Amino acid sequence: MTPKTDFISTRNLSKHFGQVKAVDDVSLEIREGEFFALLGPSGCGKTTLLRLLAGFEFPNHGEIFIDGQPMGAVPANLRPTNMVFQNYAIFPHLNVKQNIGYGLRKLKLSSQKLEREVNEALVLIKMEGYGDRNSDELSGGQRQRVALARALIKKPKVLLLDEPLGALDKKLREQMQIELRALQQEVGITFIFVTHDQEEALSMSDRIAVMSDGQVRQIDTPERLYEQPVSREVAEFIGSMNIIEGGVSSRDNGMVTVHAGALGNFQARNTHGFATGDTVLIAIRPEKIAVSVEKPVDADHTVAGRAGTTAYLGDRSHFHFHVNGLDQPISVASPNLKPLSGRSRPSGKEIWLSWPAEAVILLPPG
Repeated sequence: MTPKTDFISTRNLSKHFGQVKAVDDVSLEIREGEFFALLGPSGCGKTTLLRLLAGFEFPNHGEIFIDGQPMGAVPANLRPTNMVFQNYAIFPHLNVKQNIGYGLRKLKLSSQKLEREVNEALVLIKMEGYGDRNSDELSGGQRQRVALARALIKKPKVLLLDEPLGALDKKLREQMQIELRALQQEVGITFIFVTHDQEEALSMSDRIAVMSDGQVRQIDTPERLYEQPVSREVAEFIGSMNIIEGGVSSRDNGMVTVHAGALGNFQARNTHGFATGDTVLIAIRPEKIAVSVEKPVDADHTVAGRAGTTAYLGDRSHFHFHVNGLDQPISVASPNLKPLSGRSRPSGKEIWLSWPAEAVILLPPG
Protein backbone atom coordinates (compact mmCIF):
# COMPACT_ATOMS: atom_id res chain seq x y z
CA MET A 1 0.00 0.00 0.00
CA THR A 2 1.34 3.42 -0.98
CA PRO A 3 1.89 5.74 2.05
CA LYS A 4 -0.50 8.67 2.20
CA THR A 5 1.09 12.01 1.35
CA ASP A 6 -1.50 13.93 3.37
CA PHE A 7 -1.66 11.58 6.35
CA ILE A 8 -1.58 14.59 8.67
CA SER A 9 -2.70 17.99 7.45
CA THR A 10 -3.36 21.38 8.95
CA ARG A 11 -5.36 24.05 7.17
CA ASN A 12 -4.92 27.70 8.11
CA LEU A 13 -4.18 26.69 11.68
CA SER A 14 -3.84 29.51 14.23
CA LYS A 15 -3.45 29.67 17.99
CA HIS A 16 -3.30 32.97 19.86
CA PHE A 17 -2.49 33.63 23.50
CA GLY A 18 -3.82 37.14 24.02
CA GLN A 19 -1.99 39.33 21.49
CA VAL A 20 0.69 36.69 20.85
CA LYS A 21 0.22 34.70 17.64
CA ALA A 22 1.96 31.47 18.69
CA VAL A 23 0.82 29.67 15.52
CA ASP A 24 -0.22 31.92 12.66
CA ASP A 25 -2.09 30.50 9.65
CA VAL A 26 -0.06 27.30 9.26
CA SER A 27 -0.98 24.88 6.49
CA LEU A 28 1.16 21.78 5.99
CA GLU A 29 0.95 18.11 5.04
CA ILE A 30 2.93 15.29 6.61
CA ARG A 31 3.32 11.90 4.95
CA GLU A 32 2.49 8.54 6.44
CA GLY A 33 5.59 6.92 7.96
CA GLU A 34 7.61 10.11 7.70
CA PHE A 35 10.14 11.45 10.21
CA PHE A 36 9.12 15.09 10.16
CA ALA A 37 10.87 17.82 12.19
CA LEU A 38 9.54 21.17 13.37
CA LEU A 39 12.67 23.33 13.64
CA GLY A 40 13.07 26.85 14.92
CA PRO A 41 14.31 29.07 17.72
CA SER A 42 12.64 29.32 21.11
CA GLY A 43 9.25 31.01 20.88
CA CYS A 44 8.75 30.29 17.17
CA GLY A 45 5.57 28.24 17.73
CA LYS A 46 6.85 24.72 17.11
CA THR A 47 5.85 23.28 20.51
CA THR A 48 2.44 24.98 20.36
CA LEU A 49 1.89 23.40 16.94
CA LEU A 50 2.84 20.00 18.38
CA ARG A 51 0.41 20.47 21.28
CA LEU A 52 -2.35 21.39 18.82
CA LEU A 53 -1.74 18.12 16.98
CA ALA A 54 -1.81 16.25 20.30
CA GLY A 55 -5.05 17.88 21.45
CA PHE A 56 -3.50 19.56 24.49
CA GLU A 57 -4.37 22.92 22.91
CA PHE A 58 -7.25 23.82 20.61
CA PRO A 59 -6.90 26.31 17.74
CA ASN A 60 -8.57 29.68 17.44
CA HIS A 61 -8.91 29.06 13.72
CA GLY A 62 -8.21 26.30 11.23
CA GLU A 63 -8.47 22.54 11.03
CA ILE A 64 -6.40 19.44 11.78
CA PHE A 65 -6.85 16.10 10.01
CA ILE A 66 -5.13 12.83 10.93
CA ASP A 67 -5.56 9.89 8.55
CA GLY A 68 -8.42 11.75 6.91
CA GLN A 69 -10.36 12.32 10.12
CA PRO A 70 -11.04 15.82 11.52
CA MET A 71 -9.58 16.34 14.99
CA GLY A 72 -11.30 19.60 15.91
CA ALA A 73 -13.53 18.17 18.66
CA VAL A 74 -11.47 15.09 19.53
CA PRO A 75 -9.81 15.22 22.98
CA ALA A 76 -6.19 14.23 23.45
CA ASN A 77 -6.92 10.79 24.93
CA LEU A 78 -9.00 9.78 21.90
CA ARG A 79 -6.60 10.93 19.17
CA PRO A 80 -4.40 8.35 17.38
CA THR A 81 -1.32 10.05 18.79
CA ASN A 82 0.99 9.74 21.76
CA MET A 83 3.59 12.18 23.04
CA VAL A 84 7.09 12.02 24.51
CA PHE A 85 8.03 15.06 26.57
CA GLN A 86 11.44 16.61 27.15
CA ASN A 87 11.47 15.59 30.82
CA TYR A 88 10.21 12.06 29.94
CA ALA A 89 7.62 12.14 32.81
CA ILE A 90 8.76 8.75 34.14
CA PHE A 91 6.80 7.77 37.26
CA PRO A 92 9.33 7.57 40.13
CA HIS A 93 7.28 5.06 42.17
CA LEU A 94 7.08 2.52 39.32
CA ASN A 95 9.78 0.26 37.92
CA VAL A 96 10.63 0.04 34.20
CA LYS A 97 8.02 -2.61 33.34
CA GLN A 98 5.30 -0.79 35.27
CA ASN A 99 6.16 2.50 33.57
CA ILE A 100 6.07 0.96 30.10
CA GLY A 101 2.80 -0.88 30.70
CA TYR A 102 1.05 2.00 32.45
CA GLY A 103 -0.93 3.09 29.38
CA LEU A 104 -2.31 -0.43 28.84
CA ARG A 105 -3.97 -0.69 32.26
CA LYS A 106 -7.33 0.63 31.07
CA LEU A 107 -7.46 -1.95 28.29
CA LYS A 108 -8.02 -4.72 30.86
CA LEU A 109 -5.56 -7.09 29.22
CA SER A 110 -4.79 -10.45 30.76
CA SER A 111 -1.61 -10.55 32.82
CA GLN A 112 -0.02 -12.82 30.19
CA LYS A 113 -0.90 -10.45 27.34
CA LEU A 114 0.33 -7.41 29.29
CA GLU A 115 3.59 -9.20 30.14
CA ARG A 116 4.13 -10.14 26.50
CA GLU A 117 3.48 -6.59 25.25
CA VAL A 118 5.87 -5.08 27.81
CA ASN A 119 8.60 -7.61 27.06
CA GLU A 120 8.28 -6.89 23.33
CA ALA A 121 8.63 -3.19 24.09
CA LEU A 122 11.77 -3.87 26.14
CA VAL A 123 13.27 -5.73 23.19
CA LEU A 124 12.34 -2.84 20.89
CA ILE A 125 14.27 -0.33 23.00
CA LYS A 126 17.13 -2.78 23.69
CA MET A 127 16.55 -2.89 27.45
CA GLU A 128 15.92 -6.58 28.06
CA GLY A 129 16.75 -7.40 31.65
CA TYR A 130 15.99 -3.90 32.93
CA GLY A 131 12.30 -4.47 33.65
CA ASP A 132 12.58 -4.61 37.45
CA ARG A 133 14.83 -1.56 37.81
CA ASN A 134 13.53 1.56 39.51
CA SER A 135 13.49 4.83 37.60
CA ASP A 136 16.19 6.38 39.81
CA GLU A 137 18.56 3.58 38.77
CA LEU A 138 18.42 4.58 35.09
CA SER A 139 20.67 6.86 33.08
CA GLY A 140 19.26 9.74 31.04
CA GLY A 141 19.38 7.71 27.83
CA GLN A 142 17.65 4.74 29.48
CA ARG A 143 14.91 6.98 30.86
CA GLN A 144 14.35 8.35 27.40
CA ARG A 145 14.03 4.83 25.97
CA VAL A 146 11.47 3.93 28.65
CA ALA A 147 9.45 7.02 27.76
CA LEU A 148 9.57 6.01 24.08
CA ALA A 149 8.45 2.44 24.87
CA ARG A 150 5.58 3.69 27.04
CA ALA A 151 4.40 5.92 24.17
CA LEU A 152 4.80 3.26 21.48
CA ILE A 153 3.25 0.33 23.34
CA LYS A 154 -0.26 1.68 22.65
CA LYS A 155 0.58 1.56 18.93
CA PRO A 156 -0.34 5.14 17.99
CA LYS A 157 -0.50 6.19 14.36
CA VAL A 158 1.61 9.25 15.19
CA LEU A 159 4.35 9.76 17.78
CA LEU A 160 4.90 13.37 18.85
CA LEU A 161 8.27 14.23 20.41
CA ASP A 162 8.89 17.55 22.16
CA GLU A 163 12.69 18.02 22.25
CA PRO A 164 13.18 14.59 23.88
CA LEU A 165 16.99 14.73 23.56
CA GLY A 166 17.46 18.21 24.98
CA ALA A 167 18.45 17.06 28.48
CA LEU A 168 21.21 14.70 27.28
CA ASP A 169 24.90 15.51 26.93
CA LYS A 170 26.33 15.92 23.42
CA LYS A 171 27.78 12.43 22.99
CA LEU A 172 24.72 10.64 24.33
CA ARG A 173 22.43 12.92 22.31
CA GLU A 174 24.24 11.98 19.10
CA GLN A 175 23.98 8.29 19.98
CA MET A 176 20.25 8.62 20.71
CA GLN A 177 19.68 10.42 17.41
CA ILE A 178 20.88 7.32 15.59
CA GLU A 179 18.83 5.00 17.81
CA LEU A 180 15.67 7.11 17.51
CA ARG A 181 15.89 7.21 13.72
CA ALA A 182 16.44 3.44 13.61
CA LEU A 183 13.48 2.92 15.96
CA GLN A 184 11.22 5.02 13.74
CA GLN A 185 12.21 3.01 10.68
CA GLU A 186 11.57 -0.23 12.56
CA VAL A 187 8.08 0.64 13.83
CA GLY A 188 7.20 2.47 10.59
CA ILE A 189 4.85 5.09 12.03
CA THR A 190 4.91 8.84 11.59
CA PHE A 191 7.21 10.73 13.96
CA ILE A 192 6.87 14.50 14.44
CA PHE A 193 9.92 15.82 16.22
CA VAL A 194 10.34 19.31 17.73
CA THR A 195 13.86 20.68 18.07
CA HIS A 196 15.84 23.92 17.98
CA ASP A 197 19.03 22.04 17.06
CA GLN A 198 19.76 22.35 13.32
CA GLU A 199 22.22 19.45 13.16
CA GLU A 200 19.77 17.22 15.01
CA ALA A 201 17.00 17.99 12.52
CA LEU A 202 19.28 17.60 9.50
CA SER A 203 20.65 14.24 10.62
CA MET A 204 17.35 12.58 11.54
CA SER A 205 14.55 13.91 9.37
CA ASP A 206 12.97 13.03 6.04
CA ARG A 207 11.65 16.58 5.83
CA ILE A 208 11.88 19.69 8.00
CA ALA A 209 9.56 22.65 8.55
CA VAL A 210 11.54 25.73 9.55
CA MET A 211 9.41 28.02 11.73
CA SER A 212 9.67 31.56 13.07
CA ASP A 213 7.12 33.98 14.50
CA GLY A 214 4.41 31.32 14.40
CA GLN A 215 4.76 30.70 10.67
CA VAL A 216 6.38 28.04 8.49
CA ARG A 217 9.11 29.63 6.37
CA GLN A 218 10.13 26.56 4.33
CA ILE A 219 9.37 22.84 4.22
CA ASP A 220 11.89 20.68 2.46
CA THR A 221 14.33 17.79 2.71
CA PRO A 222 17.47 18.41 4.79
CA GLU A 223 19.59 18.55 1.63
CA ARG A 224 17.40 21.13 -0.12
CA LEU A 225 17.01 23.25 3.01
CA TYR A 226 20.78 23.44 3.35
CA GLU A 227 21.69 23.81 -0.31
CA GLN A 228 18.65 25.80 -1.55
CA PRO A 229 17.19 27.97 1.22
CA VAL A 230 14.48 30.33 0.00
CA SER A 231 15.27 33.27 2.30
CA ARG A 232 18.02 34.86 4.36
CA GLU A 233 16.21 33.81 7.54
CA VAL A 234 16.28 30.12 6.61
CA ALA A 235 19.81 30.29 5.20
CA GLU A 236 21.25 31.76 8.39
CA PHE A 237 19.30 29.47 10.71
CA ILE A 238 20.35 26.28 8.93
CA GLY A 239 24.10 26.29 9.51
CA SER A 240 26.41 29.25 8.86
CA MET A 241 26.28 31.47 5.79
CA ASN A 242 28.23 34.34 4.28
CA ILE A 243 25.76 36.99 3.09
CA ILE A 244 26.91 39.80 0.77
CA GLU A 245 24.71 42.35 -0.99
CA GLY A 246 24.88 42.71 -4.76
CA GLY A 247 22.89 43.86 -7.76
CA VAL A 248 21.67 42.19 -10.97
CA SER A 249 23.34 43.77 -14.01
CA SER A 250 21.83 41.47 -16.67
CA ARG A 251 19.81 38.27 -17.12
CA ASP A 252 19.71 35.61 -19.82
CA ASN A 253 18.43 32.01 -20.19
CA GLY A 254 17.70 31.42 -16.51
CA MET A 255 20.97 32.98 -15.37
CA VAL A 256 21.80 36.42 -14.02
CA THR A 257 25.02 38.39 -13.90
CA VAL A 258 25.52 39.90 -10.48
CA HIS A 259 27.87 42.69 -9.44
CA ALA A 260 29.02 42.11 -5.88
CA GLY A 261 31.38 44.99 -5.19
CA ALA A 262 34.72 43.68 -3.95
CA LEU A 263 33.82 40.17 -5.12
CA GLY A 264 33.49 41.35 -8.71
CA ASN A 265 31.00 40.02 -11.27
CA PHE A 266 29.76 36.48 -11.58
CA GLN A 267 26.86 34.45 -12.92
CA ALA A 268 24.34 32.46 -10.90
CA ARG A 269 21.04 30.65 -11.40
CA ASN A 270 18.02 32.95 -11.35
CA THR A 271 15.88 30.81 -9.04
CA HIS A 272 13.81 33.74 -7.76
CA GLY A 273 13.06 35.45 -11.09
CA PHE A 274 15.21 38.51 -10.41
CA ALA A 275 15.11 41.38 -12.94
CA THR A 276 17.93 43.63 -14.09
CA GLY A 277 18.57 46.27 -11.43
CA ASP A 278 17.24 44.17 -8.54
CA THR A 279 19.15 44.09 -5.28
CA VAL A 280 20.03 40.52 -4.26
CA LEU A 281 21.85 38.74 -1.47
CA ILE A 282 24.80 36.52 -2.41
CA ALA A 283 25.01 33.56 -0.03
CA ILE A 284 27.98 31.19 0.21
CA ARG A 285 28.45 28.43 2.79
CA PRO A 286 31.77 28.70 4.69
CA GLU A 287 32.79 25.12 3.83
CA LYS A 288 32.37 25.82 0.09
CA ILE A 289 35.27 28.28 0.16
CA ALA A 290 38.82 27.01 -0.41
CA VAL A 291 41.93 28.73 0.95
CA SER A 292 45.40 28.86 -0.58
CA VAL A 293 48.57 30.88 -0.11
CA GLU A 294 48.93 31.32 -3.89
CA LYS A 295 46.27 32.55 -6.29
CA PRO A 296 44.40 29.58 -7.86
CA VAL A 297 44.58 29.50 -11.65
CA ASP A 298 41.49 27.35 -12.33
CA ALA A 299 38.94 28.58 -9.77
CA ASP A 300 35.62 30.09 -10.87
CA HIS A 301 35.88 32.97 -8.37
CA THR A 302 38.82 34.25 -6.36
CA VAL A 303 39.42 37.13 -3.97
CA ALA A 304 42.35 38.13 -1.79
CA GLY A 305 41.86 38.39 1.96
CA ARG A 306 43.81 38.86 5.17
CA ALA A 307 43.65 36.21 7.88
CA GLY A 308 41.83 37.34 11.00
CA THR A 309 40.43 35.42 13.96
CA THR A 310 40.17 31.65 14.09
CA ALA A 311 38.36 29.07 16.20
CA TYR A 312 39.81 25.58 16.57
CA LEU A 313 37.01 22.98 16.96
CA GLY A 314 38.99 19.75 16.83
CA ASP A 315 37.76 18.18 13.60
CA ARG A 316 37.62 21.54 11.81
CA SER A 317 38.55 25.18 12.15
CA HIS A 318 36.53 28.33 11.51
CA PHE A 319 38.43 31.29 10.05
CA HIS A 320 37.52 34.90 9.37
CA PHE A 321 39.16 36.70 6.44
CA HIS A 322 39.02 40.43 5.83
CA VAL A 323 38.52 41.54 2.22
CA ASN A 324 39.09 45.13 1.11
CA GLY A 325 35.74 46.71 0.22
CA LEU A 326 33.60 44.39 2.36
CA ASP A 327 32.15 45.55 5.67
CA GLN A 328 32.07 42.08 7.23
CA PRO A 329 34.70 39.31 7.15
CA ILE A 330 34.22 36.17 5.08
CA SER A 331 33.89 32.98 7.14
CA VAL A 332 35.61 29.80 6.05
CA ALA A 333 35.19 26.36 7.63
CA SER A 334 37.50 23.50 6.76
CA PRO A 335 39.18 20.46 8.32
CA ASN A 336 42.13 20.78 5.93
CA LEU A 337 43.56 24.27 6.38
CA LYS A 338 47.04 22.91 7.05
CA PRO A 339 48.92 25.99 5.81
CA LEU A 340 46.95 28.08 8.33
CA SER A 341 46.67 25.68 11.25
CA GLY A 342 48.29 25.91 14.66
CA ARG A 343 49.98 28.78 16.43
CA SER A 344 52.21 29.59 13.46
CA ARG A 345 49.30 30.84 11.32
CA PRO A 346 50.45 34.23 9.90
CA SER A 347 47.89 36.78 11.09
CA GLY A 348 47.36 39.60 8.59
CA LYS A 349 49.07 37.84 5.68
CA GLU A 350 47.32 37.92 2.29
CA ILE A 351 45.49 34.68 1.54
CA TRP A 352 43.47 33.67 -1.53
CA LEU A 353 39.85 32.56 -1.18
CA SER A 354 38.11 30.71 -4.02
CA TRP A 355 34.80 28.93 -4.64
CA PRO A 356 33.00 27.23 -7.53
CA ALA A 357 30.13 28.92 -9.34
CA GLU A 358 27.60 26.38 -8.03
CA ALA A 359 28.39 27.38 -4.43
CA VAL A 360 26.64 30.73 -4.92
CA ILE A 361 22.99 31.03 -3.82
CA LEU A 362 21.00 34.16 -4.69
CA LEU A 363 18.37 35.25 -2.20
CA PRO A 364 15.88 38.13 -2.07
CA PRO A 365 16.85 41.02 0.19
CA GLY A 366 15.37 41.31 3.67
